[in-house]
Amino acid sequence: MEIYAIELTSRCNLRCHYCPQPSMQRAKEDMPLEVFEKTLDYPFWKDVVAGHLFGEALLHPDLIDITRLCHERGLAFGFSTNAVLLEMDYLKKLIDAGLAWIMISFHIPRAKDWVEAIQKAFPKFPVLSSTLEIKHDWAGQVTSRRVVNYANLGDCIFHTYNLVSISAQAEILPCCIDVEARQSMGPLFDLTPEAFAAKENKVWFDLCAQCHMRDNPENLDALYAAYQAMGDKIHRYYKSTAD
Repeated sequence: MEIYAIELTSRCNLRCHYCPQPSMQRAKEDMPLEVFEKTLDYPFWKDVVAGHLFGEALLHPDLIDITRLCHERGLAFGFSTNAVLLEMDYLKKLIDAGLAWIMISFHIPRAKDWVEAIQKAFPKFPVLSSTLEIKHDWAGQVTSRRVVNYANLGDCIFHTYNLVSISAQAEILPCCIDVEARQSMGPLFDLTPEAFAAKENKVWFDLCAQCHMRDNPENLDALYAAYQAMGDKIHRYYKSTAD
């Protein structure tokens, strides 16, 4: 297996009606810096560390140190943010510490302005964006104005490409939308990095029945190719900063 995303914090500064995080019963807390450092011994997909899951990474008090640790290991660290707490001076400190990319999620009207401002200030720095135009119901975990039954649409990218996420509590999550970590594969540190790499994510549970991420093999391959292109873009920038 490889780590696709790691939850630096399960705390968030927003209470979006279409997100399950506000009603989450799992502990809302930061991953301690020393715990995060231990996770870096484990394989990350394409050596990209995505520091997000069900929280806002900018809330983590050790974000600059986290960035620096990844940079020292040759890992391309970045995170998705709602941009509400983003400040250009702080972003520069993160970039100076080795931040390799950032993703702006369009939660607020100013999000597009932030993308343009960052691209203008740091022309070579990868600024990714994600849209919230289509809101799903997180496999039935929230009541949404758009409720779609996604049953029987094939497999998901986590199964197909053997990916997992790591929660703020350092639990292995086979599903990236399992807000309560109901289907944990156990504590990450119960496995050696070698044993972790040798395992397969073949976990199916109740959320899979309505998961919006399930699709046919052709579409999953196309999605994975898009992720690979994104990873390649990040590493081109990351390599240029090291030269």
